[in-house]
Amino acid sequence: MYYVYIISSTIRNYTYIGITNSLERRINQHNSGYNKTTKPYRPFKLIYFEELKDRKEARVREKYFKSGVGREKIKLLKLRAGILTSKFEFTLGINMNLLLFYWQSRIVIYYKNILHY
Repeated sequence: MYYVYIISSTIRNYTYIGITNSLERRINQHNSGYNKTTKPYRPFKLIYFEELKDRKEARVREKYFKSGVGREKIKLLKLRAGILTSKFEFTLGINMNLLLFYWQSRIVIYYKNILHY
């Protein structure tokens, strides 16, 4: 089994997408500073993972999450997990008429030209 995983820094606006055959070991490596790329951004929180049958499928899924469409999906996952670290980060909701904005510790929802706080 292989896993595609997404981790997010708890102190900075940084998200990492990777694949592994041992999810627990890999998350521990990221949080202990073993990985040079993620060391300055630790500690991390696991926000999403998928279990796949082989490395080839996992690599295809990893590429998806690193694409523009995949990045938008990650923003939704971060919103649901309560991890929005930038002062202004937005994402398009599931309903095309709904935009969620995170701005200065407040979520502003624009729905069909009606402003709600």
